[in-house]
Amino acid sequence: MSSYPRMEVREGLVSIIAPDLSKYIVGNRPEPAHAPVFYNPRMEVNRSLSIAVVNGYISYTGKVGITACEPLSGTGIRAVRYAREVNGISRVIANDISEKAYELIKLNIDRNGLNDIINVHRTMQITYY
Repeated sequence: MSSYPRMEVREGLVSIIAPDLSKYIVGNRPEPAHAPVFYNPRMEVNRSLSIAVVNGYISYTGKVGITACEPLSGTGIRAVRYAREVNGISRVIANDISEKAYELIKLNIDRNGLNDIINVHRTMQITYY
């Protein structure tokens, strides 16, 4: 696996490994776009809201077996949180073209025990089944 500074991040019900953003400072603040794998901690509320919306949709419609797709996954945190926190989700497809992101997503899926729910890809095109 590629070597760069990393940190553990706890968010929602999961724990992931992400680039240590304190090593990627622009001006006087961390710049997620400069890290080798994208992770933006300021989007935690957005991720939590999207989980609440999907849970609300599933509850309202009664649908189960939902598949979610995250085409630009970065660390895979949204995919991992969907798999762990959305009731009624059966599969999550995570994708990133970056080899470093792909490796980190696989690590984060494994560390959260979600290999049976999340399929990870490294491609410009995803084929749906």
